[in-house]
Amino acid sequence: MIKFFRKIRYDLMEQNKTAKYFKYAIGEIVLVVIGILIALQINNWNESKKERSYENYILTEISANLAADIVQIEHILTQRRKTQKSLLRIKSYLKTENIIKDSLIYDIVQLYTFERYFSTNTAYEISKAKGLQISNESLRTQIANYYEHEQNKAHSSIQDIERAFLDEFLIGMKEFILDYNYGVSVTLKKFPDAALNDWLQNYLVGFEPNHKASLEIIELFSEVNKNLRLKVDQELLRF
Repeated sequence: MIKFFRKIRYDLMEQNKTAKYFKYAIGEIVLVVIGILIALQINNWNESKKERSYENYILTEISANLAADIVQIEHILTQRRKTQKSLLRIKSYLKTENIIKDSLIYDIVQLYTFERYFSTNTAYEISKAKGLQISNESLRTQIANYYEHEQNKAHSSIQDIERAFLDEFLIGMKEFILDYNYGVSVTLKKFPDAALNDWLQNYLVGFEPNHKASLEIIELFSEVNKNLRLKVDQELLRF
């Protein structure tokens, strides 16, 4: 094709048709420019298609990661709500003279539990390494906030309760129990036990409100997770 156009230019020059030659040359330049622009447009379209395909993949994976997160969070919430009710019941028991042993043991067992949260961040970390390529700016901000702020806050809250349980409750209760089957049963050394009542009362003064605050943080985190996943799934419908 290039040889064909070049031959036409030579023929015009040999025929001394300068005006036609310049018109032809300009036309040829215009065609070349148009060809380059079309090629660039096709290239941009292909790149845009690749980016959208990658974004679709990342958002799909983020949605799956959020779903995996909420399974853990809901399990933690279920146990935390049981524990909070048991904390309040124990506080009420300690205000009475006649404590029912089985009831006290049941609620102490609920305190003998703590949960760990292993977040699923794979998709976010992959996307973050590539510059968090999500075209919806509002959604991009919300995703970053979830993984960089909300998730860390939930982690800290869960770990704070774990530390309180391991460092204070387990050590303090050693004086009053013979053994325990984790999450199932506790065997008290004696009952009734005024020293146990005093220890529980003092312990719950600080632990119960802290546990309640932690529970509220996790409940809010659960809502943030669900709302974010809903928005991610809505964004995926646009692809």
